[in-house]
Parts: sequence; structure tokens; C-alpha cells
Amino acid sequence: MKEDVKLVKELQMGKEEAFNALYEKYSRLVFHIVFSMLESRDDANDVVQDTFMVIIEKIDTFNPKNNFKSWIIRIAKNKAIDFLRQKNRIDKDVCLDTFAANTTYDKKMTDFELMLSEYRDIINKDEFNVITLYVFHRLQFSEIAKIYDKSVSAVNNIYYRGITKIKKSFEREIEYEQASEKLL
Repeated sequence: MKEDVKLVKELQMGKEEAFNALYEKYSRLVFHIVFSMLESRDDANDVVQDTFMVIIEKIDTFNPKNNFKSWIIRIAKNKAIDFLRQKNRIDKDVCLDTFAANTTYDKKMTDFELMLSEYRDIINKDEFNVITLYVFHRLQFSEIAKIYDKSVSAVNNIYYRGITKIKKSFEREIEYEQASEKLL
């Protein structure tokens, strides 16, 4: 948080390195959020770029007393909604099947993303989104609740329901492997 305040102040003074650092820190989070709404990698990449253009244009209006992450998420969601309105295809029940199925995600897919994509057929899209935002992007349940217009307790329940499904599936896999080893 303090690092964000420092980078924002530097960006407000026109330092390009500050923008690069903020982009590096938040671009994947913004991509995940807008991709979950748009379901298109190309469209999501366009909206990510638009989001960061707005940040450059409006950085002087940002109050460092506010949370930068929340501000950027709000901008990203609004840009995605604007994009959907332009395309005339607003659909609140978005799906991440394409994201989960594509395991080459810009050649930057992490072990976590690979593991989670393996369990995609076990957990639903809400569970996938919440787990990804909480574990991978380190958002708090309250932040995730704002993104998806849900209560904090609903997000908490979605998270633990998904984690429980993954844990049970993992335990079954371990049991199967142990049984297979005994047969050998």
C-alpha cells in the first residue's frame, strides 16, 4: 500500500518508471477481471490498455488516501462494461471456460494457474474466479465482493466451497495413486 502511494506520487510527477511498475504490478489482475467479463483475450487486452490509459490521464485526480487497487479495479470494470455496451452484449453471468482451457496464457501461466485449471471441471466459474482472485491476486474477500457485487460472506462461502471440492478431489487422486502402487 505504501509502495502504491509512492508510485502514484511519482507518476503524478511524470515518472515513466512509476507507471511501468504499476503496470507490472496490476496488469494481470486487471486482465483477469476484465477477461471474466468479456470472455475474449483480445478484447480483454484492449480493455487492459484502455484502463491504463485512463490511469495516466486521471492520475492527478487520484487521492493517495484512497486505495489504489480499488480505484484501478473500478476503472477496469467500468471500461469492460463500456466495451460490452459498445458491443451490445452485456451478460452478467460470464464464464471463464476459455480462460481455464487455455493453458498457454501468454506463456506466463504459473503453477497455481495450471493446478487450478486442472480442477476447472470440478469447481464452478464463481469458485474459480474467487479462488484465483484470493490466492493468485491476493485480493481480500471484501474487495472480491465489490468486484462481483456479492456480500463478503457469500464470497467467503464460494471460496471455501471451491477449496473443499479441490481438496476432496486431490485426496481421491492420492488414494488412487496409493492403491495403484500397492498393485505394483
